[in-house]
Amino acid sequence: MNFNKRKSFLLVLSGYTLWIILDTFFWIYFEPAKVILILEYNGSILICGLIVCALLVRSQWSIIAISSSRNLLSILAISLTAVFFSVCLALIDNLMYNFWTTWKFQLQRNSVISGSFKCLVLSAALTGSFYVAYYRSLSMQQKEQLARAKALADEARLLMLRYQINPHFLFNALNAIQSMIEKDKVRAKEMIADLSDFFRYTLSKNNQTLVPLGDEIEAVRKYLAIQKDRFAGRLEIDYEIEGDALKVMLPFFIIHPLVENAVKYGFSSETDILRLFIGATRNEQTLSILVKNTGRLVPAERPAGGESTGTRTGIDNIKKRLALFYPDCSAFELLEKDCCVHALITITHPSMSA
Repeated sequence: MNFNKRKSFLLVLSGYTLWIILDTFFWIYFEPAKVILILEYNGSILICGLIVCALLVRSQWSIIAISSSRNLLSILAISLTAVFFSVCLALIDNLMYNFWTTWKFQLQRNSVISGSFKCLVLSAALTGSFYVAYYRSLSMQQKEQLARAKALADEARLLMLRYQINPHFLFNALNAIQSMIEKDKVRAKEMIADLSDFFRYTLSKNNQTLVPLGDEIEAVRKYLAIQKDRFAGRLEIDYEIEGDALKVMLPFFIIHPLVENAVKYGFSSETDILRLFIGATRNEQTLSILVKNTGRLVPAERPAGGESTGTRTGIDNIKKRLALFYPDCSAFELLEKDCCVHALITITHPSMSA
């Protein structure tokens, strides 16, 4: 709710109008013989009072513009404003009553004093309603701004993580194509086409944060088609993807770093033939993605500065992105078991249910 000047005028003027209407009904109920006088008197009070209330609201907005109503001076100004307009309403009330009863514009001192207290209560109620609505609106706006700021920060972090991954992949893919050019130019052209399709996919999903698992698997197939030709008979790939899992929405580019690391570090562990397994299962609210390769778990390389390189970049990205999208309901494991390296992503979330 954006509590602007227009809404504040409507709030205060509606409150004052309701007060006059209730006062009219009560007065008519207890003194039905004076119904004409009551209608004439309250009608004139309503018109004059609305003008006074409009000036009251205008003064409140002026105080907010000057001091944001957050210090002692503004509180004093608000209090004095409420008292001033209460006296104005009391004077108008007294003048209108005397006019409709005696047809003369004159003031009665005692009536003005007693009427001022009544009008002070009314002004305090209207002013209180104004500030309750104003600060409620202000609080909601601040919460919305914080939520937008957090969303923008998360989006910026995700984009930064993606830009760390894409150049890494491009470097390795170009190396693979370069090695194929000398062996088979026709296949090298096909690899370039696969690479083009892959980057077309990344660009088409540029404004999306979640994509179907099936799209991710298809992108992985493009990458592995290039790598399979590069290693000519030394790379064996097996897919076991459940049909129900293909429609699950996942963070963009979440699987590729695992596959890339499996190929790169699987061959670096003195393996003649690299067997790569990519599987995905969906069970109720749990999705499990496993990338497994033969070989040994290569320790992270650490330069003199102490920051990890190589495989750690992709793994750290995966952990951060899972934490952003699925906090407290996702897990990532990297371990060596039965002469194979297992990289397992597990997400337990209602959105995973069939």
